[in-house]
Amino acid sequence: MNRLLKHDTTNVKYGNSSKNNSHYEVMHAEAKTTVRKYNTSIYDDSKEGPILKQTHLEESFYGDIKGDGVVDTLQASNKQDKSSSFVGIEKDHGYNW
Repeated sequence: MNRLLKHDTTNVKYGNSSKNNSHYEVMHAEAKTTVRKYNTSIYDDSKEGPILKQTHLEESFYGDIKGDGVVDTLQASNKQDKSSSFVGIEKDHGYNW
């Protein structure tokens, strides 16, 4: 599985919090990812409330971003309208911008 990753960082502040001594930088990077491992499991599918899933993903990045990442996510899916939201934390290895 390949996907295109677009990463934009806007208004990233470097330096101290003083208005007189601040610097803002805008960055843009594009990369493709190859998903090497994808495991998902449902851990709560009760009759009431959302479906709760946990996913473990291992992927490699190619392009402006080069490296490997491991991410674990928690996802809640609405049974009526099929919408979902997730949160995840990715640990990256060997990134080169």
